[in-house]
Amino acid sequence: MLRRSLAVALTCLVLLPAAVPVPAREPAARKTQVPRWDARGVGLPARQGVACLDVNDDATRIALGTIAPAGDANVLLLDGDGQLLRQQRAGQRWINQVALGADDELRAVCTMPAGRAGDMPEVFRLGADAVAAEEIAWRRGQYADGYFHYGDHSNHVTRLLIRSGTTAVVVNGDQVHWLGAAGKMVPFPLQPTAVPVAVAGEPGGAVVVGTTAAPSKQDKAPPTLHVLDPSRPKPLWSRPLNTETAEAPRPEKGRYGKPTVPDGRRAELPQRDEKVWAPLAVAIHVEEAGGKRLVAAADYQGWQRWVRSSATGQDEDLGVRFMPARPAVTVYDQDGKAIRQFGPDTFAHPFWCDLRFFPDGKRLLAWPHSWTSRGLAGQATLPADEDAAGLYVLEIATGKVARLTFPDAISDVAVSEKGVVAGCWDGRVYFLGEDDLTKGRVPGGVAIGGPSLVRVSRDGSRVVVAGTGGVVRLLDAAGNERWRADLNKAVKRAPKPWVENARAMPIAKDVWQLPGGRVESDLGCQWLVEAPDGLILIEAHSALSFEAEWAAIKAVGLDPARVKYVLATHEHGDHAPGAYLWRVVTGAKFVCSAEMAYTLQHHVPLGSGYGFHPPVPADVTVPEDADLDLAGLKVRAVRIPGHTYGSMAWQFEKGGKSYVAFGDLIMPRGVLGYSGSINFSASDVLASLRKLQSLKPDVALPGHGAAGGPADTLGAGVAVAVAGGWGLIKPEKPDPYFRIAQKNVVVAAWNIGAASAAFGDIDGDGRPDIAVVCRGGEGSVVKIFLNKGGKFDDKPDHEIPLPQLAQPSKIRVLPAAKGSVADLFVGGQSAALLVADGKLPKYKVVPLDVADGHQMRVLDEGTRKQTVIAGRFSGLHAFDTAAARPQGSRFMPEVTGPYVDVRMLDVNGDGRPDLVTSYGAVYLRGADGKLPAEPTLRLPVEKGEWHFLAVGDFNGDKRPDVVLLSYGMHGQTSARVFYNTGRADRPFGDKPDAVVPLNPEKKGDPLPLVRDAPVVCDWNGDGFDDLVIGRGQSHEVLVLLGGRGGLDGKRSETIALDYRVDYETGLFVGDFNGDGRPDLAVFGYTLTGVGWNGPPAAYIWMQPAREKSGKE
Repeated sequence: MLRRSLAVALTCLVLLPAAVPVPAREPAARKTQVPRWDARGVGLPARQGVACLDVNDDATRIALGTIAPAGDANVLLLDGDGQLLRQQRAGQRWINQVALGADDELRAVCTMPAGRAGDMPEVFRLGADAVAAEEIAWRRGQYADGYFHYGDHSNHVTRLLIRSGTTAVVVNGDQVHWLGAAGKMVPFPLQPTAVPVAVAGEPGGAVVVGTTAAPSKQDKAPPTLHVLDPSRPKPLWSRPLNTETAEAPRPEKGRYGKPTVPDGRRAELPQRDEKVWAPLAVAIHVEEAGGKRLVAAADYQGWQRWVRSSATGQDEDLGVRFMPARPAVTVYDQDGKAIRQFGPDTFAHPFWCDLRFFPDGKRLLAWPHSWTSRGLAGQATLPADEDAAGLYVLEIATGKVARLTFPDAISDVAVSEKGVVAGCWDGRVYFLGEDDLTKGRVPGGVAIGGPSLVRVSRDGSRVVVAGTGGVVRLLDAAGNERWRADLNKAVKRAPKPWVENARAMPIAKDVWQLPGGRVESDLGCQWLVEAPDGLILIEAHSALSFEAEWAAIKAVGLDPARVKYVLATHEHGDHAPGAYLWRVVTGAKFVCSAEMAYTLQHHVPLGSGYGFHPPVPADVTVPEDADLDLAGLKVRAVRIPGHTYGSMAWQFEKGGKSYVAFGDLIMPRGVLGYSGSINFSASDVLASLRKLQSLKPDVALPGHGAAGGPADTLGAGVAVAVAGGWGLIKPEKPDPYFRIAQKNVVVAAWNIGAASAAFGDIDGDGRPDIAVVCRGGEGSVVKIFLNKGGKFDDKPDHEIPLPQLAQPSKIRVLPAAKGSVADLFVGGQSAALLVADGKLPKYKVVPLDVADGHQMRVLDEGTRKQTVIAGRFSGLHAFDTAAARPQGSRFMPEVTGPYVDVRMLDVNGDGRPDLVTSYGAVYLRGADGKLPAEPTLRLPVEKGEWHFLAVGDFNGDKRPDVVLLSYGMHGQTSARVFYNTGRADRPFGDKPDAVVPLNPEKKGDPLPLVRDAPVVCDWNGDGFDDLVIGRGQSHEVLVLLGGRGGLDGKRSETIALDYRVDYETGLFVGDFNGDGRPDLAVFGYTLTGVGWNGPPAAYIWMQPAREKSGKE
C-alpha cells in the first residue's frame, strides 16, 4: 500500500461546526520522515528504542519500555537528573506499556513474554530486586480476545495498563484491577466476543474503559463505555453503544483458500463481517475543587470477522478490525449525561484519535494515535494513520473547534498547566502556549533529531522527551535542554551465551542449518542456502533469536547482510513472522503464498500464534507452483495445502542432490503438525505428501527434526494417514493397533471422534465399562461400550443423544452401588446430568446451566449431599439436581482457581466431614456442623501454578493424607505431600512433609501434567495407597508407591505406553479382565500426532502378574 503524503505544512486554524470535507484527490506530495510500514533495508533498529513512557507528576521518576533484543534489559527507570536507577528485563521482547507505582515499583506489559505457543501479553511487576508476572487470573485467554487490528497494517493488545495516581491499573477482559496494596477488582459487563480497546485514569483512581459491542437479540444496546472506581463493587455508570458514527469502509475479502472439507468438497471458506462499535479513545477529568467528573469518548464503527473453519466446521471469530473513519466525540458529565458532541463532520480526515482533557476541564485535545510497532520499518512506534499531522482543540462549553496542522505526523502529545507539548516526526518538539492554541499557531519547535514520546510535569516546568531512537532529554518550559541520556550507551548489554556460541551446522556444501533458539517459538528448523548472488533463508522463526541467527551465520564465515530472500513454509509464529526483521535489517525480500501473506498482514497473532508480532509485509507472493530465480539459484515453489492452505515447499538442487523444505506439513515418524488452523485439511495433507513424494527428493528438510531421507517424514506420513488418518479423515486401511507393539493393550472406541472418555461400572455388573462423548450434529452423543470379559465391541452398545449440548469436552461416570446403573455427567458449552432411569440406555437428562464443566463431585455432608460442578476456569457451582431445571448458585465457602477440585471427608478425626481444595485450602467443620467462611489452614502451593488434588493414606497410619500436584506452567512439576498429623486442630503442617519432583529424567522440556486429578489406588497390592500420575501428550505414566515412609520418588514405577495420554482427561485404574490385578485405562491417541492429532481411543493396559510383596 502506498503512503499518502500529507498536505503542504502550513499552520492553520479552522473553526467549526461546519464539516471539513475530505478532498476527492490525493493531497499534494510532500516529504515526510515517517517511513512506509513495509520499508526494508533501513538497518538495525535502535537497541534501546523507546516504545512507551511514564513519568510521575514532578518528573523525578521516568519509566521507559524499549524494543531491546531478547535477553537485554527492556524496562528502565531514570531519576529526575537522567541517572539510570534500574535496568531490568520483563519477558522476552516488545514492551507495550509501562506504569510507575509507589516506591519506584514498575509495571510493564510485554507482548512476547515467553516465546511459546499461545503466548499472550503479560503484566510484569518490577521491584528493586525482583521481576515477576502479576498473579492475575486472565479472563479471556484466546487470541481473538487479546487483540484487534486497525486499518491496513497495525495490531493492538486488549490487556491494557495505565497509571491512575500512583496505582497501576490493568484491564483484564471484563474486569479492572487496581494493583498493589489496594488489590481492588471491579467487574463490568462485556459481551462474550467483545474486547476492551481503550482505558484512561485520573489521579483519584477512577478509570473509564471502552469496549467493543454489537446489538443482539438478547441486548439491542449493550454497553461500550464504563466508568469505574475502586471503592465501588460495580461501574459508577455504563453507556450503551453509540451507533451515531461515521460509516466505516468494509474490509477487503479475506484470502483463506479452498481447503478440502471432511465431506470431500473444496470451496472457499464462508466469511462474513459484522458491525461492531467502540470508543477507541477515552479520557477522564476530575475537578480538584468539587470533584465533578467529565468523561470523553471517541466512537467508531468497526467489523468483526467470522470464518467457517475447515478444521472444526464451526464459524470462528477472527477478531475485530477498525478501518479509518472520522470519530464521533462525546463529552459526558458526572452522571453519564452527554453535554457536548463533536460529530464526524468536525474532523477533516479519517483517523484514530487520542483524547486528553486540559487541566481546567474546559477543553479537550484530539490528535492522531501512534502504536508500538515492534521494530516494523525499523521503528519503535508508528502513526496509526497516514494523515497524522492534525491537532484538534475542542471547546466543551461552546462547541468551537480549532485545528492546528504540524509540519509532519505527530508522534505524541502531553498537557500541563502551562500548555501543550507535541513531538513530531520532523524531529522537533513543539511547545504550545495559550496564545498559540488560541491563534492556531505552531511555533518553531526544538530540534531533537527524530520522533519522540513526551511527558510533562504537572506544573509544566519539566518536559521529558524520549526519542524513539533511544535518547532521552529533559527540557525546561522554554525548551532548553537540561540533560541528555543515550540509553543505547547507558544500558549494559546482557551476556548471551546462546548468541556467543551460535554456529551454523553444515548439512552439505552450501546448505546449512541454523541452531534453534532458547525459546519454544524459535526451536523449529531454519535452513540457510548459499546462492550465486547472496544467501537464502528458509524460515525466519519469531525474531526472538534474530541475534543468534545473525551470529551463527557470521561464525562460519558468511555475511548475514547478504541474506537476499526469506522463504516461509507457513504462517505460524515459530516459522514466519521474524521475516519482517530480516527485511528491515538487510533489505531481504519475503516470499510466501498469497494466503500466507494475507494472514501475516491481517490476522497476527490469531493466525500465527507464539506471541504478538507486528503485521508482516510480503514482497513476492506465489499463487501457484512456479520456478523462481532467487539470487541466481533456481528454486521450485510448491504449493502444499494441508497444515494451512497457504503452506509452501521449496525445492532446490545443490551438489547434484535435490532438497525440499516443507515446514510442518508432516514431522518425523509421520507426526501431524497443528491441525487447528482456520484452513487446515487432513485430506489436503495426504494429497500434499503424495505430491512431494512424486518430486523424489534426496533430502527432506522438515520444519522440526533432522534433515534426512524422505522416508521418515513423507513416507511415514503417508503410512500414518493410510492406517489412521490422524483421527481426522477416514483411513484407507484402518488399524486400531497401528504402532502398538505391547500385547497387553486393549483398544476401544477407536477413531470415532471422541472428545472425552470416562471409565467405571456403568451397567452394575462390577466390571469397569467405557463411556465417550462425541459431537453429534450441533449437539453431542454419548456412546457406551460395555465390558465383555476384558474386551469391547467395535461399535457402542448404547448411544444417548444430547442435541442441546454443544461442543462437548468432558464426560464422567459417577460411582453407583453394585447392581445399579451409573449416572453420567457431560460438560461442554453447557452441561447435563444423565440420571439412570431403569435399564440401559434409559436416562433422564437434567440440563445444567454451567459452561465448560470439568468435574462433578457429590459432597457428603452427613446430613445431606450436595452436588457441585467445577468449571475449568469458573470455580465451583452448587446445584440441586433433584429440581426439574436446576439452577446454579455460588458454592460456599467460595472456591476458585483453574481446574479447581475439592474433597469432603473427615481429615481431623472428629467425625465431621471437612473440605479440602486443590489450592491448599482446608476448612475444618465446626461443632455447629458448618464450614467456616475462611480456610482453617492454608497449605502452601506454588504461586502462579495450577494445582491438582489427591487424598489417600499413603503411609498406612489410617489417616487421610493430602497431595497437591503442580501442573507445570513454568516447566517444573512436583507433588507436595502433607501427611496427617492426627491433631484435631491442625491435621496438616505449615510446610509439606515431602516434595517429590515429577519431571522425567530424560532431558528436554517436560510435558505438564494431565489437567485432572491423579488416581489413588493400591497399584501393587501391598495394602498401601499409591499415586498414579499422567502427563498430557506423554506416552508414560508414573506410579508413586506408598509405604511406611510415605511417597518417595525413588520408590516408583514408570509405565511406558505405545500411545499418547490426552492432556485433559484423567486416568482410571480398575480390574478390567477379572484377574484380580488393577489395570490402567487412559483416553489417548495413536502415536501419530502431536498431542491430540491422532485417532482418539480408550486404551486399557492390562497389568501383568507381579511377584507378591508384603507391607514394608
